[in-house]
Amino acid sequence: MQCPACQFENAEAARFCSECGARLEKICPHCGAPNPLPNKFCPQCGQSLSAPTAALGATRQDHPGGTTREERRWATVLFADLSGFTAMSERMDPEDVKALAHRCAERMSEEVRRFGGTVLNVVGDQVVAVFGAPSAHEDDAERAVRAGLAIRDSALSGDREQMIQVHVGINTGEVMAGLVGPAEHCDYTVMGDTVNTAARLMSAAPPGSVLVGEETSRATQRVVRYRELPPVTVKGKERPLSVWEALEAASVTKARPLGTASLVGRDEELAVLSGVWLKVVRESRPHLISVLGEPGIGKSRLIGEFERRILAPSDAVVIHGRCLPYGEALGYWALAQALKEGASINAEDDPAMARTKLNRWVAGAFGTEPTEDSEAMTRHVALLIGLEVTTDRAAGPPDQRALHASIRRFLEALALQKPLCVMFEDIHWADDALLDLIEFVAARAKEAPLLIVTQARPALLEKRPNWGGGVRAFNSVALEPLNEATGRDLIVALCRERKLPETVADQVGRGAGGNPLFAEELVAMIAERGSGAGIPSAIKALISARLDALPPAERSTLQIAAVFGKAFWEAGLRALCGETDVTNHLEALERKDLLRVQARSQLQGKREFIFKHDLIRDVAYEMLPRVERKRFHGHLTDWLERAAGEHLDSYFDQLAHHALSAGQEERAMNFLVQAAERAHRLSAHREETALLAQALTLGERFRPPADLAVLRAKRGTAFGRLGMWVEARRELELALGDLPPANSEQRTQLLVDLSAACFFALDLAGTRTYAQEAVSLAESLGRPELAADAMGWVGSVLQADGNGVAALEMHRRAHQRAGGRPMTSRGNAALSLYLFGETDEAIEVGREAIHMARGLRHTSATMQGLPALGAALAASGQYAEAMRVFDEARQFGKECEVWSLLARSIAFSAGFHLDVYDFAGNQALAEEARELARANKFLPTVVSAGIDLLFNFTRRQEVAQAEKLLGEVRTTAEAVAGWHGWLWQIRLSQVQAELALARADWPEALRFAELAISQSQSKGRVKYQTLGLWTRAQALHGLGRTREAIDALRRAVELARPIGDPAMFLRPVTALLAIEGSDTLLVEARVAAQKILAALPEETMRRRFQEAEPVRALLRP
Repeated sequence: MQCPACQFENAEAARFCSECGARLEKICPHCGAPNPLPNKFCPQCGQSLSAPTAALGATRQDHPGGTTREERRWATVLFADLSGFTAMSERMDPEDVKALAHRCAERMSEEVRRFGGTVLNVVGDQVVAVFGAPSAHEDDAERAVRAGLAIRDSALSGDREQMIQVHVGINTGEVMAGLVGPAEHCDYTVMGDTVNTAARLMSAAPPGSVLVGEETSRATQRVVRYRELPPVTVKGKERPLSVWEALEAASVTKARPLGTASLVGRDEELAVLSGVWLKVVRESRPHLISVLGEPGIGKSRLIGEFERRILAPSDAVVIHGRCLPYGEALGYWALAQALKEGASINAEDDPAMARTKLNRWVAGAFGTEPTEDSEAMTRHVALLIGLEVTTDRAAGPPDQRALHASIRRFLEALALQKPLCVMFEDIHWADDALLDLIEFVAARAKEAPLLIVTQARPALLEKRPNWGGGVRAFNSVALEPLNEATGRDLIVALCRERKLPETVADQVGRGAGGNPLFAEELVAMIAERGSGAGIPSAIKALISARLDALPPAERSTLQIAAVFGKAFWEAGLRALCGETDVTNHLEALERKDLLRVQARSQLQGKREFIFKHDLIRDVAYEMLPRVERKRFHGHLTDWLERAAGEHLDSYFDQLAHHALSAGQEERAMNFLVQAAERAHRLSAHREETALLAQALTLGERFRPPADLAVLRAKRGTAFGRLGMWVEARRELELALGDLPPANSEQRTQLLVDLSAACFFALDLAGTRTYAQEAVSLAESLGRPELAADAMGWVGSVLQADGNGVAALEMHRRAHQRAGGRPMTSRGNAALSLYLFGETDEAIEVGREAIHMARGLRHTSATMQGLPALGAALAASGQYAEAMRVFDEARQFGKECEVWSLLARSIAFSAGFHLDVYDFAGNQALAEEARELARANKFLPTVVSAGIDLLFNFTRRQEVAQAEKLLGEVRTTAEAVAGWHGWLWQIRLSQVQAELALARADWPEALRFAELAISQSQSKGRVKYQTLGLWTRAQALHGLGRTREAIDALRRAVELARPIGDPAMFLRPVTALLAIEGSDTLLVEARVAAQKILAALPEETMRRRFQEAEPVRALLRP
């Protein structure tokens, strides 16, 4: 075959030119497969090879998935050049310069290749290499640093006297990889800021040093010792670069450092290992056990815990061997490392010392007198660990079977001295020779306490499907992802260790998918960089390596599937790929545990798959160049719109995402609006606001504000449905300003919605202004239902101002004007009736308000009606139904996320617990309401729940607690005095009267009681007028003015009797009986107490009511 670069004739099967090194293959631009030069079409995928990217000169690396097609890659780039080479060249002949540069470049390139890197370019004395492209390894950053240190330590010399030092710069990050150059001679290369930064680091490196960037340092800090240097300012960079100097790497023979998290969720697997070991020791029966699992699943942690907890406390000997994926660590290298550890042979030992240690070890197993058997074993062990053997070399290397037999006998002999555990890590990287030896020893060893523990990924079973099949005493322990509960326990522990809130656990759990390493890396990244930092580089490298190990067609299928998201459909993938073999690829990916088929598909009749981990999907997606992503998203939008059929509305949000990712902004906006409309119908208003925000952001690029006013109004309305009044008002006022004057009906509805938003935003003046304008405009348009709704908000303002008569009159007029049509303000009418003593009508209107709100699917109107109805029911002694209504409000408020009104409802529910002496129940509810209201900045509920707590503490004689809280509540009440301030004043006067009573300060109690009575009378609040009279009577009685006390209590009883609230009646009547006995009153009081007792829905409440002092005395036989 003739080389197109130099025309040299090569052998037909040659892949590279033996004269100039050029590649003698074309790379398919579609699937990445290599093709002979004469081919015009790729036999793997059938696509044309005439595209410019089907070029020469690119290099494919060791993984079958490596590809030279254009891709975004996570890679580590290394730059190295010779120090002082230019000055040296001035004094040398050009031929000598070329020879020196060639030798040095070859040495540097050898180190790069030894660690699995790709040499991209050699220019003069400079070498540029990449680790992670075209094929990724999970430890590419480590490989690059080890290669850099090896280059630094190499004796690069022009002659024996002249030593040359190097500068090395290494950086990790995202690059764009692919073929660059004219069609007749493309070169594979990587580009991006990561490459530029690596070059700048090399320039900044002093002679004989290796400088690395932040990502490289972070990815390798457990295996490389660094010295952090001051940031350096380099050309082309706005900010100084953070840099670290790599000093030395840990020995590759050492076990990898484990993370800090404790072992969780592996008790059963640890018990298996422990049980096998106990049996091995007890019965002297050799055993092989393999721990299998995906990267990061916890294999090393499990085995490490087994060694620490079980083996270390015993007198066992444990030796370790680790298989490496790079360098020269092939054959029996891992076994050699284990044997060196057993013999205590160190890297610093010279051959004589090493042989002495080996002989001492063998003698310990076989005795000091050498035998033919022990000499053969010594020779074989010496060969394995690299010691020169002074025997007849003409005999050649030992037979493999003889070698294996020697090692078996040697390990048996060691185990007979002390129980022996041989551990092999990462045997999926071992070659067949070592795997054969392990199985041979495990199958043939006899009557010795010998345990061989291996650790591997599932790739081992692809390589050796019958692994362990010939071993009678064999166990396989497969590690699966942690379940949700155990995974959360691990993540919470990691968060605590990093001082992160437990709320981070949910975010991490979704990404980790039960993989402990993923969890640990995600938590570490959030702790260091915050929650939006992306995928940790260690995870990205791990997954990239796994994907690169796939055949090109499977890898490409996975990348295109990632365009869909975590879930995708086979039919859709086939439409995007244009391939007929998609099914086979998907089934292969499922077998490799990258995908899972779903039992049920969202699209009927279309098989659905999901990625096993979100992170696998994310890494696969990030590999696609932006132009390909955009194209695939566009095709996917078209397919999904067709495939969804009658269920299209369920996919509007997905369609919007794909259309936007395809650059189809107007189409995406339309999908977003339709998705928001669906969310509105489902009362998913938080989702609705988010979708409309996206639509507005897009629309602002190509639509005038007037066109967007309707969308902004919808968003404001959605905020109102969530009880987010400040946000609602902002959006509604913006919409009102942009709305064309001719759109009167929309303007009227906006004004009504603004009335509600302003009311709960505590702006009564704004409410009145907008509501009155809405009434006027609605009447002019002949829209009585809108006029009635606006009138209801005027009534609400009157209620908040404490004008009860006018408020009730306005609500009744509004109801009449509505003519039975739904009103969003009807719940406030029920509340007004309750506040001003019209309890029966409040119950009737409350039920009507809830019915209307449900018919309108209006979440905030529902959450206004429910607590008003609950409070009215409790005030009429219907406690069971009141609790049911409050429970419904709690559930509804949580489901619809109407947090401010939920807090208000919980505060309403706390009140009647206080009335029936359920102090513990009241305190729990009031504190919950207060906390929720604070979190949502709804101060009125902070005040009302705070006053409830003041009553609670005071009536339990916890004076100090009440006094401590009083100032805070009073200050907050002053801040919201313009909104129901009259009610706060009444309640605070009453609670201060009771607090003075608890301190036996009779004059102070009398003063505040009379103030509460006066305030209540002026506002028509009978409940607090009754309580004020009750408190006044207690103070008068304390002052010895008993007759006046009796008169006050009689007045309180007369006020309470017609209201129909048994608890309100019971308090003054029991106080009156204590001062002035009356058989008639006693009977009436007992009836009221029995009525309350029978109506209370819970045993705990009934018990607390009966144990209250006034009730206990009343019910005493």
